[in-house]
This record gives sequence, C-alpha cells and structure tokens, in this order.
Amino acid sequence: NHPGQEPQQPAAQVHPQIHTEQGKPSPHGPAEADAVGGRLAGGGGRGAQPLRLHVRAPPLDLRAGLLPLRARPRRRELPRGPPQPRLPPLLRLRPPHRRLLPRRPLPLSFDHPYPPTKLQFNPRAASTPLLASSSDALRLWHAPLDDLSASAPAPELRSVLDNRKASASDFCAPLTSFDWNEIEPRRIGTASIDTTCTVWDIERGVVETQLIAHDKAVHDIAWGEAGVFASVSADGSVRVFDLRDKEHSTIVYESPRPDTPLLRLAWNRYDLRYMAALLMDSNAVVVLDIRAPGVPVAELHRHGGCVNAVAWAPQAARHLCSAGDDGQALIWELPEAPAAVPPEGIDPVLVYDAGAEINQLQWVAGHPDWMGISIENKVQLLRV
Repeated sequence: NHPGQEPQQPAAQVHPQIHTEQGKPSPHGPAEADAVGGRLAGGGGRGAQPLRLHVRAPPLDLRAGLLPLRARPRRRELPRGPPQPRLPPLLRLRPPHRRLLPRRPLPLSFDHPYPPTKLQFNPRAASTPLLASSSDALRLWHAPLDDLSASAPAPELRSVLDNRKASASDFCAPLTSFDWNEIEPRRIGTASIDTTCTVWDIERGVVETQLIAHDKAVHDIAWGEAGVFASVSADGSVRVFDLRDKEHSTIVYESPRPDTPLLRLAWNRYDLRYMAALLMDSNAVVVLDIRAPGVPVAELHRHGGCVNAVAWAPQAARHLCSAGDDGQALIWELPEAPAAVPPEGIDPVLVYDAGAEINQLQWVAGHPDWMGISIENKVQLLRV
C-alpha cells in the first residue's frame, strides 16, 4: 500500500499500552489533553486500573478571573529583543489571577479505560454537549455541564469507535490524536500508530473513509476545510488530503534531518494558507505555506528547549503561540508576508515564564482573549 490508498490488509494487532510508567509518555506518540484537562498520565495495559477522568466546567464569566484550583501567579512577562510598537488589546498578556474556583463537594468525573491522548468538546456544544476522547479507541460521551452538583449524573458513554480490522481481535491500534471538524461537526478525524488516518461519521457511527496516510505512525491530524485535513508522522512529513480525491495526497513539508519525526500540527483557521509544525527534539516552530510545498516560509528559534505545543490565534491571521521545555509561552507576530522573516529570525512580541515545562496549550476559540497551558500537574489560564 502507498500513502493515500485505502488499506488492503488488516493492521497488526497492537496492545494499546499508551503509558508504561507514571508521568512518562508512550513510545507510540506523546500523550496530550486539551487545556481544560491538562496532561493526564497513568498506567496502561490489560488489567490496569481504570483511569478516573475529572472534568470541570469552564468559568461562566471569564472576565471575572475565575481559574481552576491550584493556579497561581508567576513572574511577570519578560520582554525580549528591541522595543516593540504598542500592541493591540489581543496581545496584552497577563499572569494568572489570584482568585480560585470554589471547591465542589464532588467533581464531575468518570472512568476511562486507558489514559486519554486527547480530549475535545463538541465545537458546537450548544447543540449537543459531547466530549470526545482518544486512547485505544475514539469515545464519545454525553457530558452536560449545566449541573455539577453532587447528585448530577456522570457523563454517559454514547459510542466507542475503534480501528479494529477483525472481529476476532481483542486489541486495536492506539490513537495518538484526533481533531473535530468545526465546519462539519459530524466528522472526527483520528490518527493512529498503524499509519492510518480515519474519518468517522459520528452521527451514524461508521467510518466515512480510512487512508494509509504515512509510512510510519501518524502523530497528529488537523482539519482545514470541511473535506480537507493534514497529518504529521514519524516519517517526518506533513501531508494534505482532500476527501474528494482519496488516491492522492500533497507532501507540504519533509524534515531536513532523516528519520526525524514530526510531532504536532496546527492549521491557521483564520488563514488556511498557513500551518505550523513541530519536530521532535527541536526548539524551532516551522511555519508552512501550503501554496509553496517543500520549504518553510519561516522558522522561529527563540525557545531554550524542545517545543511541545503550538496554536494559532483563533481570530487573528498572523499571531501564534508556542510553548516548550524551557517553561516559556511565546507569542509571535508574523510579518504580513511570512516569507519576509529575516534569516536571523524574529523575536516574540510577548513572553510568559511559567517556571516549569509547558506540555500543552490551547487558545480558546470562543474567547480569544484567553489561553490555557498545562504545566506539571496543573492548568493555568492566561489572559492576552
């Protein structure tokens, strides 16, 4: 089989041991969770104790400064580089607020068979309050958040969607990530270690299409348009797929270092010409223009350690944020033409020092002046 073709042979049976030791990621791909959940770690494997997953409702009034428990203020922002012009309100970064959410007698929680690699709420939560999780399979939970009292019912498991190729198999290939299509919310795309990307129709509970997307494990997936998605893999490539032509894919970028996996991918939803990718063990953020495959239009090199997460601003075309092992969250403002970035690079317009490794970040689409980062065993909300 070649990339872009429908799979012809059943995938190898893989035991979904996503974590082998507390706090250490799986060799099948880095575990992650959305900012609301932070990074979740735990034991995996057959016979392991179920993971108890805690879900807290988002603050009802974000501007009131309500934050999850254990959030605490950090050092003030550290400007770098030459003086910058006055920034619009979107980019005034503030440290976490001191006020904490009140303690509840019982958090909304439910058991999860394996540590989740990602969590994501329905992008149209007002219509159907669903929460999706990925691990050994894609699971959909009915999780209304309007009642978080001690007597509230736990989230209800609605469906389990897996990549099992044979009904006699007890195991299926673990999922490394997934992405919910914001334009077509009935579609969820998943990435797996068995080299495939699967597009699910969650309303009917069936596979819409499944492609052998790469030569090695797929680490991340991101939707662009309703029928177009991109993925990154351990084979070091970024590939774009159009569901109208499943026989072909476009290789947008390949790692300059042989056998260097690509770990994360973020597609600019405000300007679909651009995406950003992260390489394993690299302090760079690679910015790509899908109109000019092969060569990145910019590389951002100001982190002092490996970059773990990247996100585009939800309502601005030229701003993105990256975070990594150096404990810093950097907000970048790209030139109007990203190709105009000088060889020596550019400096971030804002820097936030979290004081510990940042594992994940999310820029909230519904509230673009808020951002969530996960550090150690807690989540911080930053106002920008």
